[in-house]
Amino acid sequence: MQFLTGNNWQFSFFKTGKVILLLVLLMGLAPSGFRYVTTIKADYRAFTSDHLNNLYLLQGTNTLIKYDKNGTRKAEFSNNKYGKLKYVDASNPLRLLLFFPDFSTVVSLDNNLSQMGEYNLREMGIDGISAIALANDNNLWVYDHMNYRLKKVTSNLSLKAKSDPFTILFNENVVPDYMLERNNMVYLNDPQHGIYVFDNYASFHKRIPIKGIANFQILNNKLVYCKKGSMFKYDLQTFETDTIQIPGIDSVRDARLERNRLFLRRKNGLALYALGD
Repeated sequence: MQFLTGNNWQFSFFKTGKVILLLVLLMGLAPSGFRYVTTIKADYRAFTSDHLNNLYLLQGTNTLIKYDKNGTRKAEFSNNKYGKLKYVDASNPLRLLLFFPDFSTVVSLDNNLSQMGEYNLREMGIDGISAIALANDNNLWVYDHMNYRLKKVTSNLSLKAKSDPFTILFNENVVPDYMLERNNMVYLNDPQHGIYVFDNYASFHKRIPIKGIANFQILNNKLVYCKKGSMFKYDLQTFETDTIQIPGIDSVRDARLERNRLFLRRKNGLALYALGD
């Protein structure tokens, strides 16, 4: 499964008199304080969430459904013009980015899932894109697979930054299929080779040796991901990996954490859990 992705301001993890879900999990504490909210049993192929605890389900070829933190359906977007919708970047809930690789197009939506604009990247000669992400300056990161470069482009389709060709930087054939930006660093995921980290100027920094995953989050200086039915956290400072304790006994197909919500994809649907509200 493929999917997704807040800027620096999103991570305010404290509420008066409440323990925030993210810190409880990342500190390795037991999940006994979770409150089950609901299970969404819609037919979907991928999902993501935002820092306001909204949930986004990708259904069919190109339909996106928005739910609130209690699992109530709020809005829908569908468009056949651009081909298949690959994934959504919900880093900024007021400006969602939808990636349509068949037409090298990125569509932006507001918080009601109304279309705001689009990037037609073919107009600037970029085709064969395999991954995109919202930059913290509201520009767009893209991986140009035809030219083997990470690029940052502006809303008027001008080039702001680009990496050296990956064919020069790396001996292996790197094919990113998902990326996100956090804290002025860009993380590109290649399931076969790991996660490649670049700075805000598209300069390569390091490779994180986590393989075989489809997506991840960066939360409180930890890289959070699912693999083989379990949820893990990788500390970006100590380089240690630990298991995150989650409620229930069924294996997890995918999961996401937000301020006080845990979303777990299991075989019977998408389960929502709360802590502190």
